[in-house]
Amino acid sequence: MKKILFLFMLVLISGFVKSQVIETIFVYDTIFVYDTIYEVYDATLKYEIITPIEAVLTQDTSFLMLTPATFYENGINRSKTKVNDLFSEKIGITMMDSLNTDKSAFRRNRQDKKPTEEIFHIDSLNSKKPDKRKMGTHVLKYFAAATLSAATAIHSLPAKAQRQESNELKTEEIAVTEKFPGQISFLYPLGTSGKSSKNTAYNLSLNILAGVTGDINGAEFGGVSNFNTGNMTGAQFAGINNLSLGTVTGTQFAGIANISKKETDAIQFAGITNIVDNIFSGAQFGGIANFTNGRVKGLQVAGILNYIKGDLKGVQIGLINYAGKSQGFQLGLINCMDTIANGFSFGLLNLPRHGFYDEFELSFSDYANTALSYKLGYKKFYTIFTAGTNYIKNNLFLFGAGFGHITEISPKFWLQPEIQSLNYFPNDFKDTQYNSSNRIKLGLRYNFSNKIAISFAPGVHANVLDHRKGETYNISFIKPVSVIEGEVNNVELGVGFSISLLFY
Repeated sequence: MKKILFLFMLVLISGFVKSQVIETIFVYDTIFVYDTIYEVYDATLKYEIITPIEAVLTQDTSFLMLTPATFYENGINRSKTKVNDLFSEKIGITMMDSLNTDKSAFRRNRQDKKPTEEIFHIDSLNSKKPDKRKMGTHVLKYFAAATLSAATAIHSLPAKAQRQESNELKTEEIAVTEKFPGQISFLYPLGTSGKSSKNTAYNLSLNILAGVTGDINGAEFGGVSNFNTGNMTGAQFAGINNLSLGTVTGTQFAGIANISKKETDAIQFAGITNIVDNIFSGAQFGGIANFTNGRVKGLQVAGILNYIKGDLKGVQIGLINYAGKSQGFQLGLINCMDTIANGFSFGLLNLPRHGFYDEFELSFSDYANTALSYKLGYKKFYTIFTAGTNYIKNNLFLFGAGFGHITEISPKFWLQPEIQSLNYFPNDFKDTQYNSSNRIKLGLRYNFSNKIAISFAPGVHANVLDHRKGETYNISFIKPVSVIEGEVNNVELGVGFSISLLFY
Protein backbone atom coordinates (compact mmCIF):
# COMPACT_ATOMS: atom_id res chain seq x y z
CA MET A 1 0.00 0.00 0.00
CA LYS A 2 2.88 2.36 0.79
CA LYS A 3 4.37 1.75 -2.67
CA ILE A 4 1.03 2.54 -4.32
CA LEU A 5 0.57 5.85 -2.43
CA PHE A 6 4.17 6.84 -3.13
CA LEU A 7 3.81 6.15 -6.85
CA PHE A 8 0.48 8.02 -6.99
CA MET A 9 1.92 11.13 -5.29
CA LEU A 10 5.06 11.04 -7.45
CA VAL A 11 3.05 11.03 -10.69
CA LEU A 12 0.60 13.63 -9.37
CA ILE A 13 3.34 16.08 -8.39
CA SER A 14 5.26 15.60 -11.64
CA GLY A 15 2.06 16.16 -13.68
CA PHE A 16 1.13 19.49 -12.12
CA VAL A 17 3.81 22.13 -12.81
CA LYS A 18 2.27 25.59 -12.29
CA SER A 19 1.15 27.50 -15.36
CA GLN A 20 3.99 26.57 -17.67
CA VAL A 21 2.46 23.16 -18.30
CA ILE A 22 0.43 23.20 -21.48
CA GLU A 23 -0.38 19.56 -22.28
CA THR A 24 0.20 16.10 -20.78
CA ILE A 25 0.00 13.07 -23.05
CA PHE A 26 0.01 9.44 -21.92
CA VAL A 27 0.64 6.62 -24.36
CA TYR A 28 -0.29 3.18 -23.06
CA ASP A 29 -1.10 0.33 -25.44
CA THR A 30 -4.11 1.58 -27.50
CA ILE A 31 -5.21 4.41 -25.18
CA PHE A 32 -4.17 7.99 -26.00
CA VAL A 33 -4.98 10.74 -23.51
CA TYR A 34 -4.83 14.15 -25.13
CA ASP A 35 -5.32 17.59 -23.59
CA THR A 36 -7.90 16.60 -20.95
CA ILE A 37 -9.16 13.48 -19.31
CA TYR A 38 -12.47 13.96 -21.17
CA GLU A 39 -10.86 13.61 -24.59
CA VAL A 40 -9.70 9.98 -24.76
CA TYR A 41 -9.04 8.67 -28.25
CA ASP A 42 -8.46 5.01 -29.06
CA ALA A 43 -5.55 4.67 -31.45
CA THR A 44 -4.30 1.64 -33.32
CA LEU A 45 -0.61 2.19 -33.02
CA LYS A 46 0.30 0.65 -36.36
CA TYR A 47 -2.11 2.73 -38.47
CA GLU A 48 -3.26 5.86 -36.62
CA ILE A 49 -0.51 7.95 -35.10
CA ILE A 50 -1.41 10.82 -32.83
CA THR A 51 1.66 12.96 -32.35
CA PRO A 52 2.77 16.58 -32.79
CA ILE A 53 3.87 17.91 -36.15
CA GLU A 54 7.19 16.56 -37.46
CA ALA A 55 7.25 14.03 -34.60
CA VAL A 56 8.62 10.57 -35.27
CA LEU A 57 7.03 7.40 -33.87
CA THR A 58 9.55 4.61 -33.37
CA GLN A 59 8.83 0.99 -32.53
CA ASP A 60 10.98 -1.99 -31.54
CA THR A 61 10.65 -5.23 -29.62
CA SER A 62 10.84 -4.74 -25.88
CA PHE A 63 8.49 -4.28 -22.97
CA LEU A 64 5.77 -1.66 -23.31
CA MET A 65 6.88 1.70 -21.96
CA LEU A 66 4.45 4.12 -20.31
CA THR A 67 5.51 7.56 -21.50
CA PRO A 68 4.10 10.71 -19.84
CA ALA A 69 5.13 13.60 -22.16
CA THR A 70 4.81 17.08 -20.62
CA PHE A 71 5.11 20.08 -23.01
CA TYR A 72 6.54 23.37 -21.80
CA GLU A 73 6.65 26.75 -23.44
CA ASN A 74 10.23 26.40 -24.64
CA GLY A 75 10.73 22.67 -24.61
CA ILE A 76 9.53 19.20 -23.75
CA ASN A 77 10.03 17.20 -20.57
CA ARG A 78 9.62 13.42 -20.91
CA SER A 79 9.86 10.74 -18.21
CA LYS A 80 9.56 7.00 -18.72
CA THR A 81 8.24 4.43 -16.33
CA LYS A 82 8.72 0.78 -17.25
CA VAL A 83 5.58 -1.29 -16.86
CA ASN A 84 6.11 -5.00 -16.32
CA ASP A 85 3.16 -6.35 -18.23
CA LEU A 86 2.67 -8.87 -21.01
CA PHE A 87 3.28 -6.55 -23.96
CA SER A 88 5.96 -6.56 -26.62
CA GLU A 89 6.04 -3.00 -27.96
CA LYS A 90 7.90 0.06 -26.83
CA ILE A 91 6.61 3.46 -27.91
CA GLY A 92 9.19 6.18 -28.26
CA ILE A 93 8.24 9.76 -29.19
CA THR A 94 10.77 12.30 -30.46
CA MET A 95 9.49 15.85 -30.55
CA MET A 96 10.67 18.64 -32.87
CA ASP A 97 10.38 22.37 -32.33
CA SER A 98 7.58 23.55 -34.56
CA LEU A 99 3.98 22.99 -33.42
CA ASN A 100 1.76 25.07 -35.70
CA THR A 101 -1.44 23.30 -36.63
CA ASP A 102 -4.98 23.62 -35.38
CA LYS A 103 -6.40 21.18 -32.82
CA SER A 104 -9.81 21.27 -34.44
CA ALA A 105 -8.19 20.29 -37.75
CA PHE A 106 -6.67 17.37 -35.96
CA ARG A 107 -10.06 16.23 -34.70
CA ARG A 108 -11.55 16.51 -38.17
CA ASN A 109 -8.70 14.51 -39.61
CA ARG A 110 -9.18 11.85 -36.98
CA GLN A 111 -12.83 11.49 -37.81
CA ASP A 112 -11.77 10.76 -41.39
CA LYS A 113 -9.66 7.89 -39.90
CA LYS A 114 -6.74 8.52 -42.21
CA PRO A 115 -4.02 5.89 -41.65
CA THR A 116 -1.39 8.60 -41.82
CA GLU A 117 0.44 10.80 -39.36
CA GLU A 118 -2.04 13.11 -37.61
CA ILE A 119 -1.23 16.72 -36.73
CA PHE A 120 -2.39 18.94 -33.90
CA HIS A 121 -1.55 22.35 -32.60
CA ILE A 122 -0.53 23.52 -29.16
CA ASP A 123 -0.83 27.24 -28.72
CA SER A 124 2.37 28.74 -27.57
CA LEU A 125 1.94 30.80 -24.41
CA ASN A 126 5.02 32.83 -25.20
CA SER A 127 5.19 35.07 -22.17
CA LYS A 128 1.47 35.18 -21.40
CA LYS A 129 0.43 34.74 -17.83
CA PRO A 130 -1.99 31.95 -17.02
CA ASP A 131 -5.70 32.72 -16.72
CA LYS A 132 -6.63 32.31 -13.06
CA ARG A 133 -10.22 31.57 -14.00
CA LYS A 134 -9.08 28.44 -15.72
CA MET A 135 -6.86 27.25 -12.91
CA GLY A 136 -9.57 25.06 -11.43
CA THR A 137 -10.10 23.38 -14.78
CA HIS A 138 -6.36 22.79 -15.20
CA VAL A 139 -6.06 21.38 -11.67
CA LEU A 140 -8.93 18.99 -12.30
CA LYS A 141 -7.44 18.11 -15.68
CA TYR A 142 -4.00 17.20 -14.33
CA PHE A 143 -5.40 15.50 -11.26
CA ALA A 144 -7.41 13.19 -13.51
CA ALA A 145 -4.44 12.57 -15.81
CA ALA A 146 -2.18 11.78 -12.88
CA THR A 147 -4.80 9.42 -11.49
CA LEU A 148 -4.91 7.57 -14.81
CA SER A 149 -1.10 7.34 -14.87
CA ALA A 150 -0.94 5.98 -11.34
CA ALA A 151 -3.66 3.44 -12.01
CA THR A 152 -1.87 2.30 -15.14
CA ALA A 153 1.44 1.80 -13.32
CA ILE A 154 -0.27 0.04 -10.42
CA HIS A 155 -1.90 -2.35 -12.87
CA SER A 156 1.22 -4.52 -12.98
CA LEU A 157 2.07 -4.59 -9.27
CA PRO A 158 0.10 -7.67 -8.14
CA ALA A 159 1.43 -9.84 -10.95
CA LYS A 160 4.96 -8.60 -10.36
CA ALA A 161 4.73 -9.20 -6.64
CA GLN A 162 3.35 -12.67 -7.24
CA ARG A 163 6.19 -13.53 -9.64
CA GLN A 164 8.77 -12.23 -7.17
CA GLU A 165 7.27 -14.30 -4.37
CA SER A 166 7.11 -17.38 -6.58
CA ASN A 167 10.75 -16.99 -7.65
CA GLU A 168 11.76 -16.46 -4.03
CA LEU A 169 10.07 -19.70 -3.01
CA LYS A 170 11.59 -21.67 -5.86
CA THR A 171 15.20 -20.60 -5.59
CA GLU A 172 16.27 -19.46 -2.15
CA GLU A 173 15.88 -20.62 1.40
CA ILE A 174 13.71 -18.17 3.34
CA ALA A 175 14.63 -17.13 6.87
CA VAL A 176 12.32 -18.55 9.54
CA THR A 177 11.19 -15.81 11.92
CA GLU A 178 8.36 -17.46 13.86
CA LYS A 179 7.57 -20.71 15.67
CA PHE A 180 4.22 -22.37 16.20
CA PRO A 181 3.16 -25.86 17.32
CA GLY A 182 1.18 -26.70 14.19
CA GLN A 183 -0.74 -25.58 11.14
CA ILE A 184 -3.42 -26.84 8.77
CA SER A 185 -3.71 -25.67 5.19
CA PHE A 186 -5.85 -26.59 2.21
CA LEU A 187 -3.77 -25.05 -0.57
CA TYR A 188 -1.15 -22.42 0.19
CA PRO A 189 -1.86 -19.71 1.28
CA LEU A 190 -5.31 -20.94 2.34
CA GLY A 191 -4.46 -22.12 5.82
CA THR A 192 -4.39 -21.25 9.49
CA SER A 193 -1.21 -19.18 9.05
CA GLY A 194 -1.81 -17.76 5.58
CA LYS A 195 1.26 -16.52 3.74
CA SER A 196 3.26 -16.33 6.97
CA SER A 197 3.51 -20.13 7.04
CA LYS A 198 6.55 -19.94 4.76
CA ASN A 199 8.42 -18.06 7.50
CA THR A 200 7.24 -20.21 10.41
CA ALA A 201 8.67 -23.35 12.04
CA TYR A 202 6.17 -26.04 13.03
CA ASN A 203 6.22 -29.28 15.00
CA LEU A 204 3.21 -30.64 13.12
CA SER A 205 1.98 -29.64 9.67
CA LEU A 206 -1.07 -30.99 7.83
CA ASN A 207 -1.57 -29.97 4.20
CA ILE A 208 -4.80 -31.28 2.72
CA LEU A 209 -3.55 -30.59 -0.81
CA ALA A 210 -0.29 -28.61 -0.76
CA GLY A 211 1.34 -26.37 1.80
CA VAL A 212 4.37 -24.14 2.20
CA THR A 213 6.10 -24.02 5.57
CA GLY A 214 9.40 -22.81 6.99
CA ASP A 215 11.10 -25.40 9.21
CA ILE A 216 9.61 -28.73 10.25
CA ASN A 217 10.73 -30.17 13.57
CA GLY A 218 8.45 -33.15 13.87
CA ALA A 219 6.12 -34.46 11.19
CA GLU A 220 4.41 -33.17 8.05
CA PHE A 221 1.66 -34.75 5.99
CA GLY A 222 0.58 -33.63 2.53
CA GLY A 223 -2.15 -35.02 0.33
CA VAL A 224 -0.24 -33.80 -2.73
CA SER A 225 2.86 -31.84 -1.79
CA ASN A 226 4.94 -30.54 1.11
CA PHE A 227 7.18 -27.54 0.44
CA ASN A 228 9.70 -26.38 3.07
CA THR A 229 11.48 -23.06 2.65
CA GLY A 230 13.75 -23.98 5.55
CA ASN A 231 15.00 -27.21 7.13
CA MET A 232 13.13 -30.47 7.70
CA THR A 233 13.92 -32.58 10.75
CA GLY A 234 11.61 -35.50 11.37
CA ALA A 235 9.29 -37.33 8.98
CA GLN A 236 7.45 -36.25 5.83
CA PHE A 237 4.68 -38.03 3.96
CA ALA A 238 3.35 -36.76 0.63
CA GLY A 239 1.10 -38.18 -2.05
CA ILE A 240 3.28 -36.71 -4.81
CA ASN A 241 6.40 -34.91 -3.61
CA ASN A 242 8.36 -33.48 -0.69
CA LEU A 243 10.48 -30.43 -1.53
CA SER A 244 12.91 -28.80 0.88
CA LEU A 245 15.13 -25.77 0.26
CA GLY A 246 17.10 -26.39 3.44
CA THR A 247 18.69 -29.42 5.08
CA VAL A 248 16.82 -32.67 5.58
CA THR A 249 17.29 -35.01 8.55
CA GLY A 250 14.98 -37.92 9.14
CA THR A 251 12.69 -39.88 6.82
CA GLN A 252 10.76 -38.94 3.68
CA PHE A 253 8.03 -40.86 1.87
CA ALA A 254 6.66 -39.62 -1.46
CA GLY A 255 4.49 -41.13 -4.14
CA ILE A 256 6.62 -39.56 -6.87
CA ALA A 257 9.64 -37.59 -5.66
CA ASN A 258 11.67 -36.37 -2.69
CA ILE A 259 13.73 -33.29 -3.54
CA SER A 260 16.16 -31.52 -1.22
CA LYS A 261 18.49 -28.64 -2.05
CA LYS A 262 20.98 -28.82 0.83
CA GLU A 263 22.71 -31.47 2.94
CA THR A 264 20.53 -34.51 3.51
CA ASP A 265 20.96 -37.15 6.20
CA ALA A 266 17.89 -39.28 5.78
CA ILE A 267 16.15 -42.37 4.53
CA GLN A 268 14.16 -41.53 1.39
CA PHE A 269 11.47 -43.62 -0.27
CA ALA A 270 9.99 -42.44 -3.58
CA GLY A 271 7.80 -44.07 -6.18
CA ILE A 272 9.85 -42.50 -8.98
CA THR A 273 12.89 -40.52 -7.87
CA ASN A 274 14.92 -39.04 -5.02
CA ILE A 275 16.92 -35.90 -5.85
CA VAL A 276 19.53 -34.28 -3.58
CA ASP A 277 21.39 -31.21 -4.81
CA ASN A 278 24.12 -31.56 -2.18
CA ILE A 279 25.88 -34.22 -0.10
CA PHE A 280 23.84 -37.19 1.10
CA SER A 281 24.13 -39.64 3.98
CA GLY A 282 21.65 -42.41 4.56
CA ALA A 283 19.65 -44.54 2.15
CA GLN A 284 17.67 -43.78 -1.00
CA PHE A 285 15.08 -46.11 -2.52
CA GLY A 286 13.67 -44.92 -5.84
CA GLY A 287 11.28 -46.78 -8.09
CA ILE A 288 13.08 -45.43 -11.17
CA ALA A 289 16.07 -43.27 -10.24
CA ASN A 290 18.14 -41.60 -7.51
CA PHE A 291 20.15 -38.44 -8.22
CA THR A 292 22.71 -36.82 -5.93
CA ASN A 293 24.78 -33.80 -6.91
CA GLY A 294 27.35 -34.21 -4.12
CA ARG A 295 29.05 -37.15 -2.43
CA VAL A 296 27.11 -40.08 -1.03
CA LYS A 297 27.82 -42.02 2.11
CA GLY A 298 25.23 -44.74 2.33
CA LEU A 299 22.98 -46.78 0.05
CA GLN A 300 21.24 -46.13 -3.25
CA VAL A 301 18.74 -48.62 -4.66
CA ALA A 302 16.82 -47.85 -7.86
CA GLY A 303 14.80 -49.74 -10.42
CA ILE A 304 16.79 -48.22 -13.29
CA LEU A 305 19.38 -45.53 -12.51
CA ASN A 306 21.53 -44.37 -9.60
CA TYR A 307 23.54 -41.20 -10.28
CA ILE A 308 26.15 -39.59 -8.02
CA LYS A 309 28.09 -36.60 -9.30
CA GLY A 310 30.49 -36.68 -6.37
CA ASP A 311 32.22 -39.50 -4.48
CA LEU A 312 30.58 -42.81 -3.64
CA LYS A 313 31.34 -44.15 -0.18
CA GLY A 314 28.68 -46.78 0.04
CA VAL A 315 26.65 -49.07 -2.20
CA GLN A 316 24.75 -48.57 -5.45
CA ILE A 317 22.30 -51.20 -6.70
CA GLY A 318 20.47 -50.67 -9.98
CA LEU A 319 20.41 -51.53 -13.66
CA ILE A 320 22.68 -48.54 -14.36
CA ASN A 321 24.95 -46.95 -11.76
CA TYR A 322 27.15 -43.88 -12.09
CA ALA A 323 29.52 -42.27 -9.60
CA GLY A 324 32.08 -39.52 -9.93
CA LYS A 325 34.73 -41.25 -7.83
CA SER A 326 33.93 -44.77 -6.71
CA GLN A 327 35.20 -45.74 -3.28
CA GLY A 328 32.35 -48.13 -2.60
CA PHE A 329 30.51 -50.99 -4.29
CA GLN A 330 28.40 -50.92 -7.46
CA LEU A 331 26.10 -53.76 -8.45
CA GLY A 332 24.27 -53.45 -11.74
CA LEU A 333 24.00 -54.36 -15.37
CA ILE A 334 26.11 -51.32 -16.35
CA ASN A 335 28.39 -49.55 -13.89
CA CYS A 336 30.06 -46.29 -14.87
CA MET A 337 32.36 -44.01 -12.95
CA ASP A 338 34.76 -41.18 -13.62
CA THR A 339 37.47 -42.73 -11.47
CA ILE A 340 37.56 -45.99 -9.56
CA ALA A 341 39.75 -45.64 -6.48
CA ASN A 342 39.31 -48.17 -3.68
CA GLY A 343 35.90 -49.25 -4.89
CA PHE A 344 34.67 -52.31 -6.73
CA SER A 345 32.07 -52.60 -9.48
CA PHE A 346 30.35 -55.83 -10.44
CA GLY A 347 28.23 -55.88 -13.59
CA LEU A 348 28.03 -57.01 -17.16
CA LEU A 349 29.80 -53.78 -18.16
CA ASN A 350 32.07 -51.82 -15.83
CA LEU A 351 33.27 -48.67 -17.54
CA PRO A 352 35.54 -46.20 -15.76
CA ARG A 353 36.47 -43.02 -17.61
CA HIS A 354 39.94 -43.05 -16.07
CA GLY A 355 41.56 -46.48 -15.75
CA PHE A 356 39.59 -48.14 -18.54
CA TYR A 357 41.21 -51.31 -19.89
CA ASP A 358 40.41 -53.51 -22.90
CA GLU A 359 42.10 -56.16 -25.03
CA PHE A 360 41.49 -58.68 -27.83
CA GLU A 361 42.47 -62.33 -27.40
CA LEU A 362 42.96 -64.93 -30.14
CA SER A 363 43.13 -68.34 -28.44
CA PHE A 364 43.50 -72.07 -29.08
CA SER A 365 42.28 -74.54 -26.43
CA ASP A 366 40.89 -78.02 -25.91
CA TYR A 367 37.36 -76.66 -25.28
CA ALA A 368 37.46 -73.84 -27.88
CA ASN A 369 39.68 -74.90 -30.77
CA THR A 370 39.72 -71.37 -32.19
CA ALA A 371 38.13 -68.43 -30.41
CA LEU A 372 38.18 -64.64 -30.40
CA SER A 373 37.48 -62.78 -27.17
CA TYR A 374 37.03 -59.13 -26.31
CA LYS A 375 37.72 -58.02 -22.74
CA LEU A 376 36.78 -54.62 -21.32
CA GLY A 377 36.48 -52.91 -17.96
CA TYR A 378 39.34 -52.15 -15.61
CA LYS A 379 42.24 -54.33 -14.59
CA LYS A 380 40.78 -55.22 -11.24
CA PHE A 381 37.62 -56.57 -12.89
CA TYR A 382 36.77 -56.90 -16.56
CA THR A 383 34.14 -58.63 -18.70
CA ILE A 384 34.89 -61.23 -21.38
CA PHE A 385 32.80 -61.86 -24.52
CA THR A 386 33.83 -64.91 -26.57
CA ALA A 387 32.83 -66.49 -29.90
CA GLY A 388 34.55 -69.41 -31.66
CA THR A 389 34.34 -72.84 -33.19
CA ASN A 390 35.24 -76.45 -32.44
CA TYR A 391 36.30 -78.73 -35.27
CA ILE A 392 38.53 -81.43 -33.77
CA LYS A 393 35.84 -83.75 -32.35
CA ASN A 394 32.51 -82.19 -33.36
CA ASN A 395 31.75 -79.23 -35.58
CA LEU A 396 30.25 -76.76 -33.14
CA PHE A 397 29.84 -73.05 -32.69
CA LEU A 398 30.40 -71.61 -29.26
CA PHE A 399 29.42 -68.37 -27.55
CA GLY A 400 29.93 -67.25 -24.01
CA ALA A 401 30.97 -64.67 -21.46
CA GLY A 402 33.02 -64.37 -18.33
CA PHE A 403 35.01 -62.20 -15.97
CA GLY A 404 38.68 -61.70 -15.29
CA HIS A 405 41.26 -59.95 -13.16
CA ILE A 406 44.84 -58.79 -13.72
CA THR A 407 47.56 -58.74 -11.10
CA GLU A 408 50.79 -57.10 -12.24
CA ILE A 409 53.80 -59.00 -10.90
CA SER A 410 56.14 -56.82 -12.99
CA PRO A 411 55.80 -54.76 -16.17
CA LYS A 412 56.46 -57.93 -18.19
CA PHE A 413 54.75 -60.66 -16.14
CA TRP A 414 51.08 -60.59 -15.20
CA LEU A 415 48.76 -63.09 -13.56
CA GLN A 416 45.35 -63.27 -15.24
CA PRO A 417 42.75 -65.53 -13.55
CA GLU A 418 39.44 -65.83 -15.42
CA ILE A 419 36.11 -67.59 -15.17
CA GLN A 420 34.03 -68.39 -18.26
CA SER A 421 30.84 -70.14 -19.31
CA LEU A 422 30.48 -71.26 -22.96
CA ASN A 423 27.46 -72.69 -24.76
CA TYR A 424 27.72 -74.95 -27.83
CA PHE A 425 25.50 -75.29 -30.92
CA PRO A 426 25.68 -77.48 -34.06
CA ASN A 427 26.75 -75.75 -37.27
CA ASP A 428 23.21 -75.88 -38.71
CA PHE A 429 21.67 -74.83 -35.36
CA LYS A 430 19.25 -77.79 -35.62
CA ASP A 431 18.55 -80.42 -32.95
CA THR A 432 20.16 -78.15 -30.40
CA GLN A 433 21.07 -79.68 -27.06
CA TYR A 434 21.87 -77.82 -23.89
CA ASN A 435 25.62 -78.12 -23.44
CA SER A 436 27.87 -75.78 -21.53
CA SER A 437 31.44 -75.68 -20.39
CA ASN A 438 32.17 -73.76 -17.17
CA ARG A 439 35.84 -73.08 -16.55
CA ILE A 440 38.25 -71.51 -14.14
CA LYS A 441 41.71 -70.87 -15.50
CA LEU A 442 44.86 -69.08 -14.40
CA GLY A 443 46.64 -67.21 -17.14
CA LEU A 444 50.42 -66.73 -16.99
CA ARG A 445 51.11 -63.79 -19.22
CA TYR A 446 54.22 -62.27 -20.75
CA ASN A 447 54.09 -58.81 -22.34
CA PHE A 448 56.34 -58.37 -25.35
CA SER A 449 55.50 -54.67 -25.45
CA ASN A 450 52.75 -52.37 -24.30
CA LYS A 451 50.59 -53.67 -27.20
CA ILE A 452 51.21 -57.42 -27.59
CA ALA A 453 51.39 -60.31 -25.09
CA ILE A 454 51.24 -64.10 -25.00
CA SER A 455 49.48 -66.22 -22.39
CA PHE A 456 49.34 -69.82 -21.25
CA ALA A 457 46.38 -70.71 -19.04
CA PRO A 458 45.78 -74.11 -17.43
CA GLY A 459 42.39 -74.64 -15.88
CA VAL A 460 39.66 -76.89 -14.56
CA HIS A 461 36.16 -77.30 -15.94
CA ALA A 462 32.75 -78.73 -15.37
CA ASN A 463 30.90 -79.57 -18.60
CA VAL A 464 27.15 -79.99 -18.38
CA LEU A 465 25.88 -82.23 -21.23
CA ASP A 466 22.23 -82.92 -22.11
CA HIS A 467 21.74 -86.56 -23.13
CA ARG A 468 17.95 -86.66 -23.55
CA LYS A 469 18.31 -86.68 -27.36
CA GLY A 470 20.90 -89.41 -27.41
CA GLU A 471 24.65 -89.03 -27.66
CA THR A 472 26.11 -85.85 -26.15
CA TYR A 473 28.49 -83.42 -27.82
CA ASN A 474 32.24 -83.98 -27.56
CA ILE A 475 33.36 -80.60 -26.31
CA SER A 476 37.00 -81.34 -25.47
CA PHE A 477 39.55 -83.67 -27.01
CA ILE A 478 40.93 -84.25 -23.49
CA LYS A 479 39.18 -87.03 -21.65
CA PRO A 480 37.39 -85.98 -18.47
CA VAL A 481 38.78 -86.95 -15.09
CA SER A 482 35.34 -87.87 -13.78
CA VAL A 483 31.77 -88.15 -15.12
CA ILE A 484 28.67 -87.73 -12.97
CA GLU A 485 25.66 -89.21 -14.75
CA GLY A 486 22.16 -87.90 -14.23
CA GLU A 487 18.67 -88.52 -15.63
CA VAL A 488 18.81 -85.42 -17.83
CA ASN A 489 22.42 -84.21 -17.80
CA ASN A 490 25.85 -85.68 -17.41
CA VAL A 491 28.52 -83.59 -15.69
CA GLU A 492 32.11 -84.04 -16.82
CA LEU A 493 34.88 -82.86 -14.51
CA GLY A 494 38.33 -82.37 -15.99
CA VAL A 495 41.30 -80.20 -16.79
CA GLY A 496 42.31 -78.29 -19.87
CA PHE A 497 44.47 -75.46 -21.20
CA SER A 498 44.57 -72.53 -23.60
CA ILE A 499 47.29 -70.64 -25.47
CA SER A 500 46.51 -67.05 -26.40
CA LEU A 501 47.87 -64.06 -28.29
CA LEU A 502 46.74 -60.80 -26.74
CA PHE A 503 46.41 -57.33 -28.28
CA TYR A 504 45.84 -54.47 -25.84
